[in-house]
Amino acid sequence: MSTEKNVVKAKEEVIGENVRNPADQDHSKISRGCERWIQRSLFLNQLNNRGDKIMTNDIIKGHWNEIKGKLKKNWGKLTDDEITQMQGSYDELKGVLQKKYGYQKEEVEHKIDRFLNENKWK
Repeated sequence: MSTEKNVVKAKEEVIGENVRNPADQDHSKISRGCERWIQRSLFLNQLNNRGDKIMTNDIIKGHWNEIKGKLKKNWGKLTDDEITQMQGSYDELKGVLQKKYGYQKEEVEHKIDRFLNENKWK
């Protein structure tokens, strides 16, 4: 979801009205404090998502020798060369899985998270 859509959704929650149509907006209902609160909340959410990615990357690097063996069992289309080339990189793993299986960004992240959780690495 884009940042603008998140802002619209957050504004709707704060003032309890539909604010998607600019003609329907009553800007006097949204105080500057609410605007700052919304922006700060979105910023903190983005930081949290970035932290999750860093943590996942660290998990993959830390358990790489175990993960390598199970990758091929879970995703049989991966070649030994591709697995070796990843060298424990979360981004490389995501890219190869997207290419081989046609996953979308959020879908591949969810599948990797589920794989890590199922194997008790996360």
